[in-house]
Amino acid sequence: MRYPKLVPPRLCNANVHIVFFGGLNMEGVEERIGEYSGKCNLSLKTRHTVTEDKRIITLEAVALFDGDIVPYLSNPAGEMSVKENSPLECEDGACLETENRDIFSACSLGKPYRIFRIAKERNPDGTVNFTRVEVTK
Repeated sequence: MRYPKLVPPRLCNANVHIVFFGGLNMEGVEERIGEYSGKCNLSLKTRHTVTEDKRIITLEAVALFDGDIVPYLSNPAGEMSVKENSPLECEDGACLETENRDIFSACSLGKPYRIFRIAKERNPDGTVNFTRVEVTK
């Protein structure tokens, strides 16, 4: 059975670059274990969440990706940065302009965000429908 995409590619308009880190290497520096560059649906709305040890964390943004961006890792740590955005494009290649385009670019470009949590939302058959990445400053 074919399941619908809950994050369709036409809604993904932010170019991001993510670097995933693993354990420490011999010099004590975090080891890079993977990278991802692509488009996502980025929401810059701040939210608060409580961790298991009862601390309040402020989430700066939530990025939604179509499919599984890290199939070889279960719960990676890392950093995400927003690359320079091109104008929004439709599927037929025409450019769109939005009123809040300048606000989006000014407040998010070039800032490195730390990944707080990655969740892989699954279909009933076990395949990954979309990936949710929650980030902090």
